[in-house]
Amino acid sequence: SHNKLRDLSGLETCERLESLALDSAGLTELPPGLFTRLQHLKYLSARWNSLTALPDTICSLPRI
Repeated sequence: SHNKLRDLSGLETCERLESLALDSAGLTELPPGLFTRLQHLKYLSARWNSLTALPDTICSLPRI
């Protein structure tokens, strides 16, 4: 993996976040509550990871 980001805890407190790039981070899952408070998120990229599913909360994002 190229991206050394390993701990996504606390990211959900960035309520005004509009863009999130998690490419090549070696991720196998995303925290279930990650998208709960990210209502301003317009762009999400998580390419080149080993994700097999996305949290259901991603469906509640009105701008993606």
